Amino acid sequence: MKTRKMTKINAFIITAAGNSTRMGTGDKKEYRLLNKKPVIFFSIEAALKTNLFSVIAVSLPHADLSEWQEKIMSKYADSNCCFVFVSGGKTRQESVKNALIGIENHAPDFVLIHDGARPWVTPELIESVLKKTSATGACVPIIPSVDAVKRILDDGKVIEHLSKYEYVSAQTPQGFSYPLIKKAHLEYVNSDRLFFDDAEMVAAMGKDVFFVKGDARNRKITFGWDL
Repeated sequence: MKTRKMTKINAFIITAAGNSTRMGTGDKKEYRLLNKKPVIFFSIEAALKTNLFSVIAVSLPHADLSEWQEKIMSKYADSNCCFVFVSGGKTRQESVKNALIGIENHAPDFVLIHDGARPWVTPELIESVLKKTSATGACVPIIPSVDAVKRILDDGKVIEHLSKYEYVSAQTPQGFSYPLIKKAHLEYVNSDRLFFDDAEMVAAMGKDVFFVKGDARNRKITFGWDL
């Protein structure tokens, strides 16, 4: 694919610090093999293929940090990217915050935040998100809802039938102006509010979030059968 010359400093964050409890027994999903290659490698390679990032940050469980830093660097040491490795927190939100702080010395203009458990992300989608982010300051890839959408209560009752044409599913990578997303994470670091993704956190600050067309192939590995 053709890529544009990099005129801004762009960073790509990969979150891989979760405990993968829904995967069942065995290795974390980001460490499992897909076509004989660790799942996390796919996201790294997709970002590298764009030639649009000067820094790639990876959040990992503290206990695995040294081992996987060595594995990743032995594989991609010859790349033109600077790699940053940070210990993840108890939540995804904390892990992203740690990564944002970990790259602040690189002074990026824009940052894309991606779930390491989405190995089927393409360089084309990454570039699309970054282009829209550069123009708007906040962008997410979205795909239409293919199933009927309902709102439910814990007692088992369906209480609202929503139009699937008005609701979409958000994917990653989600892109932001670095100062904006860093400010959002620091502002809500001690908040009791649960944010489902980084875009919701930015919106809570009163900032507009824009979208590009996502990719149905860009699935997230959640259960063992997803592999």
